[in-house]
Formats: sequence, structure tokens, C-alpha cells
Amino acid sequence: KSLFSIAYDTPPERIEAFCEGIREIVRQHPYMRKDYFHVYLNNLGDASLEILIYVFWETPDWSTELRERHRFLLDCLRLARRLGVEYAFPTQTLYMKRGEDTPPPPDPEHTGEPADSPMAEGRMAARAIVEATTGTGVKPPPVGFFTGKQDDGS
Repeated sequence: KSLFSIAYDTPPERIEAFCEGIREIVRQHPYMRKDYFHVYLNNLGDASLEILIYVFWETPDWSTELRERHRFLLDCLRLARRLGVEYAFPTQTLYMKRGEDTPPPPDPEHTGEPADSPMAEGRMAARAIVEATTGTGVKPPPVGFFTGKQDDGS
């Protein structure tokens, strides 16, 4: 199990490409199990987006496993560079803002907001995103493992 920390300004499409690229490295690697592995954006950390890499090794000995882990991690670094994904380092940014008169946040109990309110806008945007990625009211199927081979073995 590894966590790769990438920069917060990485676009979602780039994250998808990077995760799928790592999955393909796993599928192509001669010493990794192909039947069970996970590579997903897993956490929004304090200073980075965290990608979980959960893989299993099939090696004859510890020395071979260490060598192959080394090779795998270097391949992931090469992939990140090729795709323009930057690894994040623990940093903090302090934003200073002059005091302004800002209205208080909306009352969470308030449900009769107008259609053009920020809350309604947020809900509509979220619905559009979910509909585009998973469909309305449709559960995606369980995760299957693509081994790179067709059903006919080719």
C-alpha cells in the first residue's frame, strides 16, 4: 500500500489519466498480481490530493520484490512527469484578506430559498456533475479487473 501525494491544482481529467496509467503499469508489470489491485484518488489531504495504490507482489524472494518495487515506483514517477502530474510537498499557504462586511452564512434550516440562490446553484451543479459521471439514480457496477486481454484470450 502506498499513497502518492499530488498537487491540488491537478485537473480531474489529469488525475483520471494518471490513475489509469498506474493501473496499466500494474497490468504490464511481470511481478504484480493482475487479479486484485486498486488505484484511486482516495483523500483530499491537508496539502495534497492523495492517490491510494494498493498492489500485491508475486516474487520468488524479498530481494526481487525490493528491486521490482523500485522499478514500479520509478515507472510511476516517469508516468507523472510524462503526464504533467506534479507530486506535492507538505506546504501551507497563508492568505491574508482585509476585513470586509460580509453577510452571515445562510441559515441551514432555511429551505425556501429562491431558485437563483447560491444553495440552489450548488445543488444544481452537483446534480449535473453526478449525472455526467455516474448517471441519475444509477449505481455503477462493481469494480472488475481489466487484465488487458480480450474475453477470447487474445
